[in-house]
Amino acid sequence: MNGLNTPRLGLESLELRENPAGFVSASLLGGQLSVFGDGGDNNITVTQSATALTISGQNGTLVNGQAAVSFAFPSIIQAEFKMEGGNDTVAISGLRTTLGDITVETMSGDDAVTLNGVSAASTLSVNMEVGGDSFSATDTTAGADMGLEMGDGTSAVSLSNARANGSLSISTGSENDWINIGGLFVGADMDISTEKGDDLISISGAEVRGGASFSTDLGADSVSLNGFSAGSDLSVETGDGNDTVSLTNTSTAFNLGVSTDAGDDTVTVTNVRAGGDAIFVGGAGFDAFVNNGVSAGIFLDIKEFEV
Repeated sequence: MNGLNTPRLGLESLELRENPAGFVSASLLGGQLSVFGDGGDNNITVTQSATALTISGQNGTLVNGQAAVSFAFPSIIQAEFKMEGGNDTVAISGLRTTLGDITVETMSGDDAVTLNGVSAASTLSVNMEVGGDSFSATDTTAGADMGLEMGDGTSAVSLSNARANGSLSISTGSENDWINIGGLFVGADMDISTEKGDDLISISGAEVRGGASFSTDLGADSVSLNGFSAGSDLSVETGDGNDTVSLTNTSTAFNLGVSTDAGDDTVTVTNVRAGGDAIFVGGAGFDAFVNNGVSAGIFLDIKEFEV
């Protein structure tokens, strides 16, 4: 048998298919709102009104295969948003739960989460992993605790007219982070911590019914409190680096403690009052203490400052 009749094999070209920027699935079952993204750059807006909850895809993102989906007359017990890898944007407006939590989670990527007029009946929790992330909340309330955890990467956090009836915790990872808060009520304790990097913490107009603590790690950090009151102890601790701490119109019902580690640090106090002890400790380096008015109900101690 010769090769003249041997069949010849070939490959057929497949039709090219283009994927959208991202695909998001959304469901509302038994009062549970669940929104899940994929590994693409998901970009969604979520808006709740008296008559509907609408989730819209932006910049090519599809929601349940459509440009947008709506749920009529929604009663939302709790809500969960989970975005996978990619540079995701989640903007939520007017969302409110009747009993449960609101949880937002983004994985690695440069992500942005914005909350406006959001109200969680219980806990509000946001977890953003590694990436250059930003979080902003305006007119937002948690019936219980509010927690924000940012991963490594440059992070920007903004809270305006926010309320946590329980505790508030904010933590950031390595790199240079920025936390700005204006108009805040916390019904229990507040804790803000940053890791390595040149970090900025600025708070103006805050009432904390419990204790408040601020801690920064290695880097040239700045902590500024203006119009701040704590119902229990208030502590500020900075790590190695040339740090600045400014307390203005600040009071605590119990003890106040400020300590700076190694570095050329500056602590400035203006109209500061502690119901118990007020203790300021500078670390190794050339430290300056600028006293524009501080008083303590029990004991005042200022030490290890060169100026």
